[in-house]
Amino acid sequence: MPPSASATNDPLEVTVETFSEWIVDKTQFKGALPNIPGMELTDNLMAFVERKLFTLNTGHAITAYLGKLAGHQTIRDAILDEKIRAVVKGAMEESGAVLIKRYGFDADKHAAYIRKSSVVSRTRT
Repeated sequence: MPPSASATNDPLEVTVETFSEWIVDKTQFKGALPNIPGMELTDNLMAFVERKLFTLNTGHAITAYLGKLAGHQTIRDAILDEKIRAVVKGAMEESGAVLIKRYGFDADKHAAYIRKSSVVSRTRT
């Protein structure tokens, strides 16, 4: 989802968000683990796959569905709708509680993950 500040009337404009993460399954390496800047190693990749699906993807999907129902033309317009953003944030927090319990994610770090997401962080025009 493009940053709010970059929105224009050009329907062909494409922007990218600055958030990224690179989670790598360390159990798949033979020998010494490489030290590569930006790479985060884990022995439970599925936890991070589910975190992405049930946090980021869920947030984007709910934004799109509710935005369509509310008559918004773009996801950007939908997430700028206070009512939709509140529902989306609540859903992400609710699914986050399950992920925290299931996989032992740190609650504060997961809350920060939600705040950094392109859905929740796009609150201003």
